[in-house]
Amino acid sequence: MQIEEQRQRTERLNERKATIEKETKRLAELESLKKQFFALFSESNPSRRGKLLEPVLNNLFQSHNILIKEAFSVSGNNAEGIVEQIDGVIKFEGQYYLVEMKWKKEPLGVPEVSEHMVRVYHRGQSRGLFISASGYTDPAVSTCRDGLKKSVFVLFDLQEIVMLLERGDCFIDLLRKKIDAAFTHKNPFYQPPI
Repeated sequence: MQIEEQRQRTERLNERKATIEKETKRLAELESLKKQFFALFSESNPSRRGKLLEPVLNNLFQSHNILIKEAFSVSGNNAEGIVEQIDGVIKFEGQYYLVEMKWKKEPLGVPEVSEHMVRVYHRGQSRGLFISASGYTDPAVSTCRDGLKKSVFVLFDLQEIVMLLERGDCFIDLLRKKIDAAFTHKNPFYQPPI
């Protein structure tokens, strides 16, 4: 009987140890992601900053075990050269999302979101995820809302992600809420209360 009690204590101790190690690893990843994001704000070259944003967001997706394909280009079939630049693709809960990331000076307008929407429409059952460091104009949000008739579009403001990391919240929970709001309530730019 004592041997069984000792075995159970050892098992509980090992489980607690594994939980602590997992949480320590999660906190270290979170801290690393925060440093990567904050480093972007000190980059003065907008083009370079935009390119640096891609791997940081890819690291965010990977840290939450979201299957991704990093940035890639699509070339035309008739020697047209590069016809599309895709910032990334994620697969979340069985659905593919084309990811577009922009770090502009002004809020993104209809032309920027429309270009991404066309890419999504040309891929059948895919969905769209847009991340902007400068927000969106009301007409851009309205365009995405209209686009929900054909596909799901989810709009993120980069600030939402930075705040999420600051609080130590789960990105997956936020992504689910935003997808639900887009799909169910026709709100592609849902912003949960802080």
